[in-house]
Amino acid sequence: MKKESDFKIALKSFAVAAALVSLILWIVIILTGSLNDQSRAAYISKAVAPNKDDLYLDSCFRWLEKMPSGGTTRIRAKEYNLTRDVILPQMINKTTRKKFIIDMNGSKIFKYGWKDTATTWERIHNVNTFRSFIIRNGEFNGSDVGLFVQGCQMNIFENLVFAGCRTGAKFGLCLQTQMNLIEENQNRDTGVYIGCAVGIGCDASNSQSNNVTLTTFRSFGAGNAIALIADRVSGSRWTNLTNEGAGAKYFLYVNGQNSNWMKSFVAQDIHIECENRIACIYSYVDGYANFKFSNIFAQHGNLLVDGYGTGINVIDNINYMPNIATDKYPNLAFRNHGTGIWWQFVDCIRYGGKPYTNNFYWITGNGATVPTPSTPGQLNCNYGNARCFEIVNVKE
Repeated sequence: MKKESDFKIALKSFAVAAALVSLILWIVIILTGSLNDQSRAAYISKAVAPNKDDLYLDSCFRWLEKMPSGGTTRIRAKEYNLTRDVILPQMINKTTRKKFIIDMNGSKIFKYGWKDTATTWERIHNVNTFRSFIIRNGEFNGSDVGLFVQGCQMNIFENLVFAGCRTGAKFGLCLQTQMNLIEENQNRDTGVYIGCAVGIGCDASNSQSNNVTLTTFRSFGAGNAIALIADRVSGSRWTNLTNEGAGAKYFLYVNGQNSNWMKSFVAQDIHIECENRIACIYSYVDGYANFKFSNIFAQHGNLLVDGYGTGINVIDNINYMPNIATDKYPNLAFRNHGTGIWWQFVDCIRYGGKPYTNNFYWITGNGATVPTPSTPGQLNCNYGNARCFEIVNVKE
C-alpha cells in the first residue's frame, strides 16, 4: 500500500485537533453558560421546529436550568402563539444559587403564559428562593395568567405589559424585588398581584413577597378588574402609579388583613385620570399597621380611599380637588368601616374650606361611619371610635 504523503497526514492531524478543540469549547460553553444569546438560541433551536413556539421557549428555559450558576437567554423577537403554558426555569436543587436572565427582546406571548409549578411551601421557599430572575422587555396577552412566579429572591422585572388576561401577573414569595415600567391593560380579573405564594403549607406568615419596590406602573383599565394588589407584603414602597382608561374596580388594593408582618406600606405619586367603579384605593390596615398614600392628583371625583381594619391611614398631599357634577362622586370622598382606623390628613387641599373632619367628605351607610375628630393630644385610635386628625399647611 502506498504510504500517505506527509501533507495528508498533517491535514488529518489538524482536522482531529480542530474537532477536539471544538468539542472542548462546547463543553466549556455548556458548563459556564458563556454562549452569546443569539448563538444559544440558534443552538437550541436545531432540535425544535421553528413554528413550535412553546417548544422553542421550553428548550430555552430548560437550557438555563442546566447552567451551574444560571445564565442569559435573549429569545427571538416575534409573536409567540402558545398551545400550552411554558414552565419557567426551575431549581434542580438548592446547593447553588442561580440567576436566570430572560430578555424577551420585544416579543409578545399570546394565549398561554409562563408559570411556576411548585405546589408546596417546602419547594417554593426552601428550593425556589435560591434562584433570581431578571425578566424584561416583553408583553403577555390573552392568557389565563400571563406570568406566574412563586419563590425567588433578588429579582428585577421591568418593561413588561400584561394585556387582556384573566390575571396579568402573579408574584408570590418574591423577595427583595425591583419592578419598573409595568403596565396592565384591560385584564379581566386582576392586573398585577404581588403577595403570598399559593400551595400546601403556604400562608400569610411564611409566603409573602417582602421588600418589593415598584416604580412607574400604569393601568389602562376597562372598569372591571383590580388593577394592582399588594397582599400582606412587608416593607414595600410603590411610586409613580397611573390610573387611566375606563378605570378599575379598585385601582390599588392594599390588603393587610390577618397579617402580623405587614406593618407599613407606602404608595406615592398617584396620578388618577378616570373614575373607578368602587374606589381608587382599598386599604385594610390590621394590627395597628401604618399605610401611607402620598402626593395624589385626581382629575375626576372618586371614592379615594375605602378603609377597613385597625390601624393608621395617612393621606398626604392631595394637591387638587376635582369638582365634576356628572361624576358619581363629584369630589374626592372617603369611607370608614369600623371603629379602629386612625385617619390622618397632611397638607391636603380642601374643598370650600371644609376640614376633613367634615361629613362632606365621608360616605356613610352599610356599616360605614364618619370618624370622630381627634381630641387634643390624642396619639392613637384606641378609644373605641375611629378618629380623624388633620395637619393643614396648604391653601384651599
